[in-house]
Amino acid sequence: MLEFEAATHTYRWCGQVVPSVTQILSRVGIAVPQPDGTLSWRSISGAEFIDDSVATVFGTEFHKVCEIVLRGLRPEYDPGMEPWVKSWNQWRQDEGGVEVLLQDSALMVEWKHYCQQYGYAMTLDLAAGHKLGPMVTDWKSSEDWDDRWWLQQAAYAKAAEIATGRTGWHTRIVQVKPWPTPCRVLIHTPVQVRRDWNAYLSINNVYRMAA
Repeated sequence: MLEFEAATHTYRWCGQVVPSVTQILSRVGIAVPQPDGTLSWRSISGAEFIDDSVATVFGTEFHKVCEIVLRGLRPEYDPGMEPWVKSWNQWRQDEGGVEVLLQDSALMVEWKHYCQQYGYAMTLDLAAGHKLGPMVTDWKSSEDWDDRWWLQQAAYAKAAEIATGRTGWHTRIVQVKPWPTPCRVLIHTPVQVRRDWNAYLSINNVYRMAA
């Protein structure tokens, strides 16, 4: 049974602490040459360079709004968030609605799961049907773009594939901009997702060997 402690972002499986996808990406790094000839360590996720509590709180609250809407309820939120919510709703309208998938009779929205086969926990924003095929989608409210997000998404897609038995997953990142700027939407095809998964799997294996 999976448990999640939001305050510390800790996942437990059958009472034992288990790593999340994000934590694994944060705990495996590479050596980066410096101008003076020395080497410095940088995690794959680059999380050590992110120290913005305001942005973190905003992102968390924004995700809650998206979840409530996708569950068919009416959210309440700070008026200052309205430009992002309006932009996200416009994306949903342009998309023609979202076909949320079910896993064990539960909506796969803010879906918490432990992938036993590969040993990681996760919370994905949305797993949904799409004209292209099944798709994992992640909302990003940050201003900057980071290609390492695709590694995270590939891990989510693999877990969703194992849990649902559906194959041919796409991954999609919706970078939400304040209205009237449209959302930036990028999609990786199943071929790209397999490439991203292979990269993530290598990182996951390094983490498991070192743990």
